[in-house]
Amino acid sequence: MFRYTYPILALLLLGCQQNPDPGISQEELTDHIQYLASEELAGRYPGTVGDSLAASYIRDAFDQYGLELLGDDGYQYIDIVIEVEIGPNNLLMSGRRAFDISTDFIPLSFSGNGAIETELVFAGYGLVIDHSDFSYDAYKELDVTDKVVMVLEGGPHVEEGQKDYFSGYISQRNKILTAK
Repeated sequence: MFRYTYPILALLLLGCQQNPDPGISQEELTDHIQYLASEELAGRYPGTVGDSLAASYIRDAFDQYGLELLGDDGYQYIDIVIEVEIGPNNLLMSGRRAFDISTDFIPLSFSGNGAIETELVFAGYGLVIDHSDFSYDAYKELDVTDKVVMVLEGGPHVEEGQKDYFSGYISQRNKILTAK
């Protein structure tokens, strides 16, 4: 009886295996990657011919694989700022003091155009960090409601050998979201 147990067990285990065919071969994946990383697409920078070629290639591949094309027939159009120029009307004033562009402030690609009159609040590095063993809140004692918040680039200096709690929070994006 035992001499039949192992062959039957082996057949049962083989029958229970899932189909290992992923539907795409390693060669196909390599071909896709090589084309998308090719010199022909010149880095796929937004708004360039390489960007359009890559988008069409990916859309067509999705269509060939039978995926549902969402958006606008498989494309999603978004506005991207690819260049910002500092113009003669870039100005920041507080009271009668005009700040120097590039020294005291830098307009960012998502800065708006227009004039506002409101209070200006300085929030140091503009960081809010809450870890189990460390907390830091630049806004703790500040009222920033309906005010412009000004923050410093980067983060506080960390001595060599000390744990750096700040580096994961110092991006402009994080600081802006925190200020909002």
